[in-house]
Amino acid sequence: MRRADRPLRYKRKRCLHCGDLFDPDRRTQKKQRYCCAIECQMIRQRLNEKDWREQHPDCLEYQQQRSREWHQKHPQYNQERRAEDPELVRRNRELTQKRMRRSRAKEAFDKSKLIVTQVAGKKGTYCYLSRGAGWLLMRLTKARSLINPTSTTILHKVLITNILTF
Repeated sequence: MRRADRPLRYKRKRCLHCGDLFDPDRRTQKKQRYCCAIECQMIRQRLNEKDWREQHPDCLEYQQQRSREWHQKHPQYNQERRAEDPELVRRNRELTQKRMRRSRAKEAFDKSKLIVTQVAGKKGTYCYLSRGAGWLLMRLTKARSLINPTSTTILHKVLITNILTF
């Protein structure tokens, strides 16, 4: 028999997103799979929405169609909204600039992955690229690639050409 002054303990569970142990809510103990961290709850919500959209594709198409029809009936809506609220325009411009900076930085990083193949040849396991304070850092996982003198000359050529292009 359980004493009234001691709380009922349930088995701890491991969060599917972060992997931390958590005490499940006693009301939903059997069903709870994610801890109460905000990031984990956001992931859980996105996955639930994705599952719902996959199960109800006709509903999503219907919503998109209704939205298109509304925008066709109100073609000047966005222009009027921007004219009424200049703060909205400023904020939108600021967010767009941030988004484009991130996108362009990612493209530059993706293009620079070619350095890895030029230095290590076809064996990309010898090194990898990482970002740090505006610099691209090449980290070696195995020193074997530096033993070959041809790979070191390629390394110097690649670094010099990348410095000149930045």
